[in-house]
Amino acid sequence: MPMFVTGIGVVGLLTVWVNFGLGARLMVTNNGPAVFDAPIQFTVWLVDYNHKDEEILFKFEDGRPEYSYKHRTWEIHTNKTNASLEVTYFIEGKYYMKVEAMKKGILGWMQTIASNRTDFEITSYLNGKMIIYQNGTLLQPKNNMVYVASQYPANITVDFYDPSHFLDKATEVESQWFIDGSGMGYHPGFNYTMFNLTLGMHSVTSAVIFSFTPPTTTTTTTTTTTTTTTTTPTTTTPTTTTPTTTTPTTTTPTTTTPTTTTTTPTTTTPTTTTSTTTTSTTTTPTTTPTTTTKPTTTTTPTKPPELNVTDVSVRSIPTSVPSIKLLSEIKSKQKDHIPMVRALPKKPKDSFPIAPKIGLFSLSFMVASLITELTVTGNNWLQHGDLLELQVHCSGSGPVFYCWQALNGTYNVTGKETCGNPSVTTDCQFPILHYFRYPGSYSILIIISNDVDHQTRSIAVHVFDVDKKPQLSTVVIPIVCSTIALAIIVFGLGFYFQHRSQYAVEVADFDFQTEDEIEPKAFCLRLKEEIWYSFHRNTEDDYLTSVSSHRQSYGAVS
Repeated sequence: MPMFVTGIGVVGLLTVWVNFGLGARLMVTNNGPAVFDAPIQFTVWLVDYNHKDEEILFKFEDGRPEYSYKHRTWEIHTNKTNASLEVTYFIEGKYYMKVEAMKKGILGWMQTIASNRTDFEITSYLNGKMIIYQNGTLLQPKNNMVYVASQYPANITVDFYDPSHFLDKATEVESQWFIDGSGMGYHPGFNYTMFNLTLGMHSVTSAVIFSFTPPTTTTTTTTTTTTTTTTTPTTTTPTTTTPTTTTPTTTTPTTTTPTTTTTTPTTTTPTTTTSTTTTSTTTTPTTTPTTTTKPTTTTTPTKPPELNVTDVSVRSIPTSVPSIKLLSEIKSKQKDHIPMVRALPKKPKDSFPIAPKIGLFSLSFMVASLITELTVTGNNWLQHGDLLELQVHCSGSGPVFYCWQALNGTYNVTGKETCGNPSVTTDCQFPILHYFRYPGSYSILIIISNDVDHQTRSIAVHVFDVDKKPQLSTVVIPIVCSTIALAIIVFGLGFYFQHRSQYAVEVADFDFQTEDEIEPKAFCLRLKEEIWYSFHRNTEDDYLTSVSSHRQSYGAVS
């Protein structure tokens, strides 16, 4: 007994060591969520596994985490490292699918290579989202809000998530629309076009119904009537005998199949043969009456096809599967077809056709005005040294984002230009000021956008240079002023010397002091003056005589 237990322990340790030594990983994905009655597909890959063309068993087992659920299992045997399983569920809820990859190990036991699981959801309503097109362009949300231009009609549609193309089986699609809570009625399909939108916030809701009622089969039965004519020759004999024979009418009954009512042609052939013996040969025609039957129309509903619960078919599909993080780790040699199993779970025998599927979708959007009436004013022909001053005006819903840039040469607008760090304004007008250091041709690229529009404009600017020459005033005025000043000086000097001789200087000695105020001189002083006067009398008289000859007389001074 201890030896047996020890042997089992050795085998278990060996199996665990082999499992860890494989180092493989199993990736499991699904294309859910899916609506009930629609198939959902599971795809598995073995990554980092040294495949040796041996048979691998992929074992699938589903379950529900929160409910009591009878687990089901599926097995796929293949010599490839990937496989796919397609399953249909008829009850909504959250499920999971566990997958285990196995191969034959030591002593023929199944050894686990790797295992993993994926969660998925079966929904009661159709899956998808509401989207809006304008001018054939899908409007992408900005900050979780879709912006719609008021100048163009908006085509609202529903983008269904249906990877298995289950909805292609629908026989009729109808939708009901609500705009801001007001019903717009029923419309075929799942599209709606809005016109004359007003600025502001709006909401749209749609209920889409897919019907899967099978069409009825109508069969028309046609009855064919055949007329037969028989000609009988007559032999001439002396005796005349006229026996008449009548053939009874034979009618074939109508046979009806379970699904189609068909009536076989009904033939009525009363054939009459008349023989007459005369002295000559006579040919008597036989006439058969004609019977006409009206066509019979029978309408039989087609019985819904029963599901084959034992049908498990294997087919190949391309390897184009949903991308995953480790998809690049799959070896290039695995780019062949993936074995796939389609499993059809049991349904009640008295099941009805596929029930109608309903989808409820809603979307909020903002209606704004496009940027219009974009004008740029200002002088774009500048003399070198002048400052460029432009003013930009436009109309449109705010906020308005803008930027501009000065470029060398001529710029051709592509419409794909964007602003890295735009400025924001609310009234859609702003100035442009720029100084060009060198003369030449330039372009001012202006980019303006709001939530629904994007405008780009290129303005050509020319800066020209002029030769710097001194102005005439700076030369003429100084010369003229200098000439006038010199002329004034010369005229003044001439006038002075010309009239100098006409002026005489008259000296008058007025003594306004009284005699009492004259101080008496001392004897010595008077003697000295008398002596000096006696020696200089003649010289002074000559001088006074010469002066008096040129002096004008003004009369006696009293």
